[in-house]
Amino acid sequence: PNVPAFGQVTKEDLLLKTCEFDDKAEAMVLLDDGTLQYVFNSGMELKRRIRIKILNNKGLDWANVHLPYRLMTGNTQYISDLEAQTYNLDAAGNVVTSKVEKKLVYDKKLNKRYAEKVFTFPEAKVGSVIEYRYSHNGIGLIDWYFQRSVPVRYSRFVLDFPQEVEVAAIPYTSNPYDKKDETSANRKINTYTMSKVPALKSEPFIINEDYYRDRLVTKVVAYDINGRYTSRTINWIQVVKALMEDEDFGVQIKRNIPRTVDLDEKLKTITTPYSRMKTVYKYVQDNMQWNEFTSIWAMDGVRSAWKDKKGTVGEINLILVNLLKDAGLNASPILVSTHGNGVVNTVDAGTYEYPGYHQFDKVMAYIELDGKAYVLDASKKGAPVHLIPDEILYTQGLVIEKYETFGWGWKTLWNQGALAKN
Repeated sequence: PNVPAFGQVTKEDLLLKTCEFDDKAEAMVLLDDGTLQYVFNSGMELKRRIRIKILNNKGLDWANVHLPYRLMTGNTQYISDLEAQTYNLDAAGNVVTSKVEKKLVYDKKLNKRYAEKVFTFPEAKVGSVIEYRYSHNGIGLIDWYFQRSVPVRYSRFVLDFPQEVEVAAIPYTSNPYDKKDETSANRKINTYTMSKVPALKSEPFIINEDYYRDRLVTKVVAYDINGRYTSRTINWIQVVKALMEDEDFGVQIKRNIPRTVDLDEKLKTITTPYSRMKTVYKYVQDNMQWNEFTSIWAMDGVRSAWKDKKGTVGEINLILVNLLKDAGLNASPILVSTHGNGVVNTVDAGTYEYPGYHQFDKVMAYIELDGKAYVLDASKKGAPVHLIPDEILYTQGLVIEKYETFGWGWKTLWNQGALAKN
């Protein structure tokens, strides 16, 4: 279909009472349009435009927008050219436009790695159409979701890359989509569209709905410059090495945490490895408070978190690994993906631009004693030492250790018979 210009909204859409292919929908995405463009020496930029029809009171939640972006030094993203407006009909049937003023848009820092741009549409009510567009600079590759929790009338995703860059877009779809390939001025332009996409309804026992949505998974496979072919894919050894050298991960395991007299006193009389593990685990559980942020990273550092007695999942469990090592135990961090985060693809370690550690959402402590595997999450108060957490049961975890020692590797996380190992 012809895509209307930004700001051009029809009375038909404003008078719409229900979605023609889902009469129970709270809202409908009229248009979800994204172009991901790569330019040598300046990186990737996503130009995104979204138009939504609010159909009932529950749909008003769509008028609150959060746009996350990354803050990391040397890898910073930013969002620019943001425009947003609400469309309503007045009593005379005229279209009234209410713009989101710049002063109503603010940036909220989530942690040292991420922030988000936040705003709410003015004059949004049942029957309104809301629309916004923006540029996301330095974003890197993204997966495109055709499907949402509400129906989508039309979704379009464009990959605009130089001929020298080989990009793979892998479809995971149950609904039909169209693809159009063009070449122009030494560029490859691939356009993917899907129309009348049904909502993905929440179902019991489906924890991570993203894995069931119709989507495109993208990655840069290689560069082919002047006949020289350079692969951009990496292996898990490279991922492990990068993590062990990362200031917010591997370096934190080597940090000397100030000793605590009470823990040292407890450990003086405890000699068996299991009891020493249990004592350290319970000590960290009792003395650290989770700050409600889940991540593999120790963003403010383990020393700072230990001093404040509060931290992310990453900080708390890297502290745990640190103290277990101090107690003479062979503990390692293990990257895990909770059931809510989805299944890890152990074959695909990712690319230089998007390493495989992005597949994981938590780090825990891993230790083997007497042929048994223990996976410990000290951010969970009261979680027993002998049970692998339910949220990672029957998943694959990646133990991170110095790659030279071959101590790293995949572990199948079962509860708690003989050690299962891949």
